[in-house]
Amino acid sequence: MLLGGARGYGKQVSSFKEHADSLQFLAFDTEASHDILRVWDGPPENEMLLKEISGSLIPEGIHSTLNIVTIQFDTDFYISKSGFAIQFS
Repeated sequence: MLLGGARGYGKQVSSFKEHADSLQFLAFDTEASHDILRVWDGPPENEMLLKEISGSLIPEGIHSTLNIVTIQFDTDFYISKSGFAIQFS
């Protein structure tokens, strides 16, 4: 499981790579339009962006065709929300 969120101030981009067929969001609450989670099918250089997510609605599950997903979280740290929880399978 991956947990993430923004705390403090500044700007940060974090990436996480996982071997997985699919992922389910257990929680999602980020600053809309400023804290953005991107899910890539394989590495980002493949340019296969599956989903770009921001806000407080829990997204539907995501399925990978390459069995590897890259998660990128871009935050400005300005407003802190509870973040997200993702389960991989």
